[in-house]
Amino acid sequence: FGSRLGAQARIQIDPCCFHPRSSVAHLICFAVVAMALWIAGCVRCIFHIPVCGGFCAPTQNSDKTCLRHFSNEYTLPLAPRFMQLAPCLEFAPGCSACARIGTRWGNRHRKPIMLFAFVLNLIALLLAVVALLGATTNPWLTEHFPWVEGRGNLRHCGGGCPWEVYVGVKMRMDKLHCDGWSNSSADSLDSSCSARARAEGFSGDVSGSQAGELGRKVIWHDHLACRNTPDTNIRDQCMKCKASLLPQSAVIVSIASQFPTMTTNLQRSTRFGDVKCQKVMGIVTNLVSLISSMIALISFRQACYSSLPTRLGDDDLGTMEWSIGIGFRCLLLATLVKIPDAICHLLVPVPRGKWKRPAGKATLAEYMKSGEDPESDSDESSSSEGSIADEKATDEKADPVV
Repeated sequence: FGSRLGAQARIQIDPCCFHPRSSVAHLICFAVVAMALWIAGCVRCIFHIPVCGGFCAPTQNSDKTCLRHFSNEYTLPLAPRFMQLAPCLEFAPGCSACARIGTRWGNRHRKPIMLFAFVLNLIALLLAVVALLGATTNPWLTEHFPWVEGRGNLRHCGGGCPWEVYVGVKMRMDKLHCDGWSNSSADSLDSSCSARARAEGFSGDVSGSQAGELGRKVIWHDHLACRNTPDTNIRDQCMKCKASLLPQSAVIVSIASQFPTMTTNLQRSTRFGDVKCQKVMGIVTNLVSLISSMIALISFRQACYSSLPTRLGDDDLGTMEWSIGIGFRCLLLATLVKIPDAICHLLVPVPRGKWKRPAGKATLAEYMKSGEDPESDSDESSSSEGSIADEKATDEKADPVV
């Protein structure tokens, strides 16, 4: 729109620019041209905004579905400099070899496969957000979205004192239920439960604690986080768990990485938008993220779940039963989504027209158009066999039989 307006403005003002007496007309003409060029520049800048700028761009993608807005020459990463960087990225030997990997079935069902991978990553994004809720210092969120939770009973109380532990990435929330709390004052509570609990840092004014409960909020960054218990075994396991915690930034990065992963799925959903470097990125980033995340999750599970004691104290203070919380389960499922996503990228080959470097200096739109012809892929095997037969025929003609 800005380009057309600028062109029209130039055509309209050309005659008036030859009249030296119309200085006001000169200023008006100049203002119109400057405004038109400014609008055109703003529109171009909007189109080149990463990820979402090309959604409304005037694409040359001939696809008739709405996917053309998410898979075109503007939504491609580094689109303004793509052809300049193509010799190092798009036309590299590794990308060219990876582009040929795939199946005919995957090539025919490109859209449903890539949309299926997109939906999987959208679900993984929501799961990672749930896992992040357990990576805060809010006691209520840590209790309802823990990564590890434990439930036990202290035997030194007369009728038993239920004990709950909720482990998060940033903090740990301990809850203790003492008999008679809801019907008695603090002074009349059973000393074997409340007095000992208060001596170890429990109180009744912790956020998230209800009436009749003693709560203890333990921030992992606090140097006293693992020193508020007299039991040596529990203290050692607490230190190991503290050293193996995933940083909150890792969960945030896991959420942020889902957005380029989903845009890669959409970019490869049409023949026009699919390029070799996007296929490589879809496979490599999934594998790297899967391996690194699984190593961190396994380390956390070993230190903060599998090695936790089931008996409290050397004098058999009580027992605990540990279980994996919803936060850990959600992040684990979000990580495992990387496997089917990578498989989807492996199943779908890059269009055959983009396997080789274009002749001459082709523009980005011309290069992406080279993959729109479906006939080049439908008879791929027959064409390859025909080319081999032609080569044999030419060899026989060139070499006469003696």
